[in-house]
Amino acid sequence: MPLPQMLEMLEVQQFTGVLRIAAKIPAPQRHLAYDVSFYRGHLTIAARQMPTPIGLLQLIGQLLKIGFIDTLMQYANHHSADASYRSVLEAVVNTRALNWDDIENAMTERLTIILERLVPYTCTFEPQPNLVCDLCYGEDGHGIAAALLMRRIESRKPLWQKLYPAIPSVEAVPRLHEGALAGIHHQPTVQHLQQWVNGENSIGDIAESLCKDSLALGSLYLKWVNDGLLHFVSGDNSSVALPVVLTVDDSPIVQAMIRRALGDRYEVISATSAIDALSLLNNRNVSLILLDVTMPEIDGFEFCRTIRKIEKFKEIPVIMLTAKDGLIDRAKGHMAGTNYYLTKPVDRDVLLSTIEKFI
Repeated sequence: MPLPQMLEMLEVQQFTGVLRIAAKIPAPQRHLAYDVSFYRGHLTIAARQMPTPIGLLQLIGQLLKIGFIDTLMQYANHHSADASYRSVLEAVVNTRALNWDDIENAMTERLTIILERLVPYTCTFEPQPNLVCDLCYGEDGHGIAAALLMRRIESRKPLWQKLYPAIPSVEAVPRLHEGALAGIHHQPTVQHLQQWVNGENSIGDIAESLCKDSLALGSLYLKWVNDGLLHFVSGDNSSVALPVVLTVDDSPIVQAMIRRALGDRYEVISATSAIDALSLLNNRNVSLILLDVTMPEIDGFEFCRTIRKIEKFKEIPVIMLTAKDGLIDRAKGHMAGTNYYLTKPVDRDVLLSTIEKFI
């Protein structure tokens, strides 16, 4: 059953309890399931597994970025009436370190992000009689209306559409381009990409784990796509319409410039020498090569002559990039088997239009 219809039914029934709501995600194939608590037909929390009352307080601390949440957890442990969800939050609210509005707003954001992942799919609903959650908000004790959450999700759709097609959906999986980390000097960015962009986590997964808004995280990842650091995978786990461009240049600055210029349209893989380039050619389905003339050991002319002698590489388009703009060098490039010759520094639009002639 579609999620909005089921939530409407539960509201009419004034349902109180916990349901396991699950959906199969076809692209890429995965299974999402959450424990969702209801109070008198309204939602109060959704989580992969229902946290303990103190675990809920820790989650609220992460969502609100409260540095002293450990102190509040210790206080709640000793001063809550019966260690239930409601009494733990009441104990903390009574200290005035937190208020009900902040708590409810944080959980509304969390529910929006989670339900946004389930709304597009047919869901199953399984009662969880062994889970008891007395959570509710405010002095009057209430939940969060499903209609409010659905309106919030609907208002986010145009913002998600602005990220398309680079990021097809919240379930799209980011993957790093070959050699992308080499040109990054901001250590927190390197650490984030190493930890989270592993080809398994979707934008939604990463946002949930970091207690961040998936839409805000998607906007950051779009910048990284445009910077040529990563691309997204969806559907049958293949690249989203991204032909592979191999850039062969021993300059990290030039490599980074090319990744920024091409990263939103192509998967850019990098080699700093002819030997590295041959290895990548043998292991990847390369659609086009951007080749520097001046390289250590084997220059671009010799590399191009070499691959033109190999049957499976004969037809790969080669665009030569060089600072030399003489007729002799252009002639050498033509004789070596290049398809086109561009002088550095290359304008992004010129580079893109030239590549589009061959891919």
